Order: sequence, then C-alpha cells, then structure tokens
Amino acid sequence: MKTLFQILAICLLFICARSKAQDQPTSIAILPFTSASSADSSLTRIVQETVAGCFANKPSRFYLLDRSKLGKFKREIEETKGNSFVFSPKMIEQGRLIGAEYIITGVVSPIDIETATTSNIDPLNPKKSTGTSNVYNGTIRLQLQIDKVETGAVFLSKSIATTSKNFASMDKTGIVSNALCRLGNDVQTRVRQMFTPPITILKITKENGGYPDQLLITGGKEIFDNGSSAPSCPGDDEIRTDLTLDNATSVLKGLWGSNKTKVFLTVFTTDQYTVNGKPYNQESTIGELEVKEIQGDVTVCKVSKGKKEIKSLLDSKKAYAIKVKSI
Repeated sequence: MKTLFQILAICLLFICARSKAQDQPTSIAILPFTSASSADSSLTRIVQETVAGCFANKPSRFYLLDRSKLGKFKREIEETKGNSFVFSPKMIEQGRLIGAEYIITGVVSPIDIETATTSNIDPLNPKKSTGTSNVYNGTIRLQLQIDKVETGAVFLSKSIATTSKNFASMDKTGIVSNALCRLGNDVQTRVRQMFTPPITILKITKENGGYPDQLLITGGKEIFDNGSSAPSCPGDDEIRTDLTLDNATSVLKGLWGSNKTKVFLTVFTTDQYTVNGKPYNQESTIGELEVKEIQGDVTVCKVSKGKKEIKSLLDSKKAYAIKVKSI
C-alpha cells in the first residue's frame, strides 16, 4: 500500500511539473546581430532591438535571456561573422546549457536609399497627370534565422526586406525609422504565425440565421497585438500616395478607414492516418475568423467563412485547432 501511495505521489508531482512547464514563457536567446559588408553597426544594433521588441512586448509568452548569459557565444559569432547565417552546432549546445528553447541570429545589410522620378496622379482623377516629382525609397534587409534548441533544426530562415517607398523629402532619419517600423511589423506577423499558442472558442456571442456570426476566443493582445497585422508607422503621412493609380485608390480607402491589414484565423481539424507504416496527419479547413476587437486576454472574432461548418463542429464537440492564417 505504501508503494502505491509513493507511485501516486510521483505521478502527481510529474503532472504538476508538466503543467507548470507548459505555463512558463518560451525562453529566447537573441545573439548579437552581425553587419554584412559595410553596414552601419548602429543600424545593426537598432534592427536587433526591433526584433527583440517583438518578443519582449509579450512577457507572458516569451522570456528573453539576460545578455550576460550570452557571452559564451561570442567566439562562434566572431568566427562566422559576415556569413549568410550566423550558426554553428556549438551554439545549439550552449543554448541548451543556458536554458534557451530558441536561438535567434541575424545579418543586417547596409540600408539602400534611392531617388526616383515618377509621374504624379491626381487621386480624385487617376487618369490625370499633374507633373513629375522626385521621391525617395529606403530599404532595410535582414537575414533572420531562428533555431530550435531541442532538435537543433532551423525553425525559420528568412530574408526580409522592408522599404519605405515614395517619401516626398530626403529625410534619412524619417526614411530609416519608417523602414524599421515596417520591419518590426513583418517580424511581428511571423512571430504571431509561428508561435501561436493553443486557441479555443469560448462561446458564440452573436448568431445570424441560427449560425454563429461572432465568437469569443482565447488569446488577447499578447497574441494578436492591436488586431492589425500591419499598423501604421511614423512618417506614413510623409509618404507620397498620389503617384500611381493603386496608391490613389489607397488614398480613397484611407478616407473611409478601410486601409488596415486584417488578421485572419483558420479553424481546422486534423485526421490521422497510417501510410506505409508511417503516421500521416491531414488538416481539413472548417472555417475562417476575422479578428475584430481585442478585450484583454480574449478576442472577439467575426466568422467570415464556414458558419454552418463551425456550428456543426461545436455541436459535435470534435477536437479542433485554430491558427493564424498566413499572409
């Protein structure tokens, strides 16, 4: 009997420890970014801080390891400086030693600022040209890599280039700030898509014709940020939006407040099969949700597709999952 109680006690401790581990934030080690070619070291530092901010603003989901713990990586970073990817197997091992679950590295290229001459288009009369103007475009390029320490596998490897287009004046500070903000938006979108925690439907808050029209789901600001995948950036009002037909259209949309990039979610189920002795998972899309309002730790979504299918899914109590839709 004593042995039985001991076994039960050990199982209980294991379950509690596992539950606690699941509630803990994901630990992230961001190594010093390197500069490609003649890139400004200050720009490299600012780009790194921009990427770090995408994780630091979600303290319940991510824990950034203290920089003092990253000294062990210095030699490996110096040895691979200037390469497309700053990565070595030693980094993975050292990541395990300091408790990192993911290691982030990056290479920043020099910013490109170009001058272009373009025709002006009257936004109220797209067929009418009002002359030509000089505009200034600034591009920041980042080679970003995220490695998963547990497996040693590359979790993300992406070349990101963001451009502040069509600035009306040659204000380098403003152009760089705008491009950095756009870079942050891009990385934020990828963080949202790749590190999405489990999301569940809490309740139907509005119906239309007997089918769900609006839902309340778990996950609030720390998952969906402000509900827009591309919020406006400082200096957007400086950008010339009257230069092309597409931009002229965007001006009119902006007047009506419909120029935000929306965040969509996919509701899906997973069927498991065995093919040639190997497990095989097949996802089936049930419907689509649109983020409408962030309410603290929960979010109100509009059912944009699959109302009937989502109702059947909830009625059947079948297992499902929700993920951020790729843009």
